Amino acid sequence: MLRLILGLIAVLFPFVFMVQAQDLQAVVNINFVADVRLFTVMSAINAGGFDYETAASMHPVRRQVREKLKSLDPLLLQRTHDFYVAHHATGTPEREIARYTSLALLLSDPPRYEIVLPTKDVPAEAREVVGFEQVLPVFYQQGGLEQLWLEVRPQYLAEIEKYKPVVRQAIAQCLQYLRTEARIALNRQIVFIPDLMSPHGISNSRIVNNLYYLVVSPAEDPAINLRNIRHEYLHFVLDPLIEKNGLAIIQQEEALQLLSERPKLLERFQKDRKLLNTESLIEAIQLRIDRPVNVPDQLAQLYAAGNALVYHYYERLQEFEKTSVSFPENLESMIRAFNLKRELQRKDRLAAETEREREKREQEAQQLREKSERLGALEQANVLLQNKHYVEAEKLLLALKQRNAIDPPVLFGLGQIEMQRQRAAAAESYFKSVITHSQAPAWMVAWSRLYLASLFSAMDRLPEARDLLQQVLQAPGDLKGAREEASRRLARLPAS
Repeated sequence: MLRLILGLIAVLFPFVFMVQAQDLQAVVNINFVADVRLFTVMSAINAGGFDYETAASMHPVRRQVREKLKSLDPLLLQRTHDFYVAHHATGTPEREIARYTSLALLLSDPPRYEIVLPTKDVPAEAREVVGFEQVLPVFYQQGGLEQLWLEVRPQYLAEIEKYKPVVRQAIAQCLQYLRTEARIALNRQIVFIPDLMSPHGISNSRIVNNLYYLVVSPAEDPAINLRNIRHEYLHFVLDPLIEKNGLAIIQQEEALQLLSERPKLLERFQKDRKLLNTESLIEAIQLRIDRPVNVPDQLAQLYAAGNALVYHYYERLQEFEKTSVSFPENLESMIRAFNLKRELQRKDRLAAETEREREKREQEAQQLREKSERLGALEQANVLLQNKHYVEAEKLLLALKQRNAIDPPVLFGLGQIEMQRQRAAAAESYFKSVITHSQAPAWMVAWSRLYLASLFSAMDRLPEARDLLQQVLQAPGDLKGAREEASRRLARLPAS
């Protein structure tokens, strides 16, 4: 039976079977690399002050290298630290790592570490830390990184082996969904690089001279990066297909109207409409492969992030799944199916939904603030009552009463103040309001009855007082001592 199933897979999806059965590098352009350039750059910023993640959480390689580099020449450490601090990026470690990763991928091999691109071609992200490469030759030599790299490289290779099944799974999922074959491209390659000198759970992708780099930091479970790996492989597969359909995309200029209110994105995609299509298409494919339960929410988030065509492609992919043609054959019709009127109507509808969500969030936030302020004021009023500061307590409670005239804790506190002032009628009114309130907690109702019983006893309304005490005795639940107090008072209550 197992042989029959495998045979069917091989017939129905030969490209998937090939990826699963053979070495990846034999069927797709992917190269797994332990990269000494990245190791050197990340070691240097660790020595210079890159301290995200606690020592206990760091990968053993990172701890080992950081400890070794403590013995470097203090002047070199200071130089490295000064550069890192002067160019430090505020925000998340991902942003910091992204800049130095971009720089590392542009460098020549040790010991020279020179930027191999003309200055004008250096990506903006890497330009922010250009100059750091000048520290690296001395750092590499004085830090003994050649020997250190030999010591830790086996662990980088082990990390690669951990990731290979996940990479294989990602590629197989893409090829199966797209109904296309794995092809060897002579002019392009995916380069997979582990980075053990960074915090866990971070990945970076870059395209440099037709090299599709995917850099991943340590992960207890490599599957956490499955989606990122799939994203980069989809770029690798789709980029030439999008390029081939460039004319259809050029004729799709009206799509930029979807970004009319987002100037930064508009400027970016005006220069590269192909990228707008590619990113939206990739995100739509990811959703169709994963089939999450919250598709509407994820589509809305992707659209809000700038993937203006993600709904368009998501719907076209649903249609594609009903056909038997391959994705490359279907792509042009997907691109040409763009309808500006439909997408503008969708944009307006989403904007209205976003506004409603914003108003809802603001309302909820306001309610939370008011709830927090109320609880704080009630706690303060309770302390004041315990210390017999009745005037100050009354001010707080009356201010709360203006917001909610039937708030049980507020009425309960005011009733106690009126009792202390011997204003029986006012106190009676407050306590009766607590007793009849459906949301008042059982203990507060019980104590309100006790206070009323005291008032009625003082006014010789003994039957009413006895009835109230009996009600307390019969009340269920935790009454915070009210039941015991009612029992004592009943024993002392004169016969009517």
